[in-house]
Amino acid sequence: MPQLPQGFPSPPPPGGSYLITRAQEPTQFTANQETDARTALTRALAEYLSQLSYDDEGGRVLRFERVFQTWAEPEDEGVYPSAYVGASGDGSYEDARLSPSVPSDQRLNLPDGRYIVSGSDLAIDLVIEVRCTDPEARVALSAMLERDLNPVDWRYGFMLVMPHYFNQRGCFELMSSGYQDSETTAQQRLRVATFSIKARVPVTRLRAYPKAQLRTKVTTV
Repeated sequence: MPQLPQGFPSPPPPGGSYLITRAQEPTQFTANQETDARTALTRALAEYLSQLSYDDEGGRVLRFERVFQTWAEPEDEGVYPSAYVGASGDGSYEDARLSPSVPSDQRLNLPDGRYIVSGSDLAIDLVIEVRCTDPEARVALSAMLERDLNPVDWRYGFMLVMPHYFNQRGCFELMSSGYQDSETTAQQRLRVATFSIKARVPVTRLRAYPKAQLRTKVTTV
């Protein structure tokens, strides 16, 4: 396993999405589905961001106080630094293979022996919006995301295991970043940074297939 940077999440939270750190790490599918494919990606990224921390100069440790998967409600009290994860547009369903994939070695341990089946991938652009109250924190948190959104040395971007979506793997690649300053945010004492992420996940379902049963018939002449 590669050496992880300081402040990197380890071990993963119980039941939460976690980073794949080895190129050949096997996948163990489950029957658990709590979301659709789109929400699986935003939830996984939000859970991952909530695990990160950054040691700033002067001994200050920065981490997100809250990470939202949808816009905060008006009655939610503002806590900073915080982050929002959402989609920047519609996703597209793309052919990933000529026919639905049925990994014969990954049949689930269920009474009906169902399989994980995937006929397409959902590709969608996500956005991370970071909000904090001082410029120094924004710089530090942006440095943290630049580090931890490209954390391994065997590929660009990263993959997360998603226990809430069949234990499938979501792929994420950092595309762009920027600061969003305006008169309104300045009056609110907010400093905003945004990051664009390209994300992809196999659209997955469970399906049962009939099992072949061998029978022996002996005929005596």
